[in-house]
Amino acid sequence: MLLAFKERPAVGVSEAARELGVARSTAHRLLAQLAHFGFVAQDARTKIYTAGPALFELGAVVVVHDDVQAAAHRYLTSLVATFGETVHLCVLQGQDVRFIDGVESAKALRSGNRAGTLLPAHATSSGKVLLAALRDEAVRERYPDEALPAVTRRTIRTRTALLAELHAVRSRGYATNNGESEPGLSAISCLIRTSSGAPRAALTMAGPETRFRHLDLDRMAAAMQAAAQATSAALHEQAAG
Repeated sequence: MLLAFKERPAVGVSEAARELGVARSTAHRLLAQLAHFGFVAQDARTKIYTAGPALFELGAVVVVHDDVQAAAHRYLTSLVATFGETVHLCVLQGQDVRFIDGVESAKALRSGNRAGTLLPAHATSSGKVLLAALRDEAVRERYPDEALPAVTRRTIRTRTALLAELHAVRSRGYATNNGESEPGLSAISCLIRTSSGAPRAALTMAGPETRFRHLDLDRMAAAMQAAAQATSAALHEQAAG
């Protein structure tokens, strides 16, 4: 539905139904849902839908991070080919992580490409590896309250527990997610740094928990760290060029 706005500035319900090959009621429900989240806006007089503020905001996020996307994408593809699991590229936004790129696994049961999705940083491996790059004082400033919102029953629920987890992440060099953002989903993340050493983004490999139980996480982490370092080198070359 959103791709229709790439081709034209405004879309009506009937036009959307024809475009998608669905009933008019289905098209109306889809547009209403998109409007609820700000991805489209409806003109009160004409009832026509146009691109909304959330869509423009997402586009701005992509533009801001297009350097790291360009530098990292080939390594996302390589990691998927090696391990057969979906790989994401994420950045930190306040208390959340934004998924800005991804390459999906070819397996029937897989983690989908979540580009554009925003999730709580403390509930994801990408968020934890990016937060671990900050000093504890900076983490406390970012999370002024002790209580943290739970996404699943496994989500870290206190700032104290989060700080302890971040210390462990710093020690082993990668972060994990075991059903903390979504039941049945596991993930592992490594940090991408700029040439100056500042945290820039996170590489995340994700898949069904049932498969991740039998994987060699240290081997995966080593390959992801090598990809992260290569991405950092590519970023340096971009800046120098």
